[in-house]
Amino acid sequence: MAHTVTLLGDHKGVARPKVIGDEYVSLATVDITDLSNVASSASQTITTDTTTATRDAGSYITDGFEVGDFVTFDGSHANNNTGLFKITALTATVLTTTGLTANTGGGDERCLLAGEKLTASEFGLRTITSVEVCGQEDVTTRIVVGAIASDKQSFRLYGMTNSGSARVDDTGTVRLKVTGNL
Repeated sequence: MAHTVTLLGDHKGVARPKVIGDEYVSLATVDITDLSNVASSASQTITTDTTTATRDAGSYITDGFEVGDFVTFDGSHANNNTGLFKITALTATVLTTTGLTANTGGGDERCLLAGEKLTASEFGLRTITSVEVCGQEDVTTRIVVGAIASDKQSFRLYGMTNSGSARVDDTGTVRLKVTGNL
């Protein structure tokens, strides 16, 4: 995952959060150059049924996956699991979700943590209460804001193609309005 956040200046050229009512608002552009975190190398075997993905080595937990995150799969049979799948349960080698297509695993699958994690501090805030997409460079990608973390310190941005597959590459610049507290 790789991104750069740039706070946008107002009409006076001031680039920091502005107070509106009882909260602060940051306008920013986020340049996303990579929308994924690879859980395993291409030599990994990941076998799926309709609810689980089981890897033969390594650990989803060590790789930073958490319940509530969304994943996608690269290299699965006929690329049939390229959508976004929400993790509902997790152990080191078994990831539970729903809606997967059964795949026997040929040794070239990769499970990717989809989406870009953005933190409150990147927007000059202590906590986040809402996020709004105000524009984007690549109009062929649908940018989706994931749930704000329970500690209100972060959120994820996800990209989807028009065909419903997860984007895991350079999606260009996204303009955001992030509201929260200092």
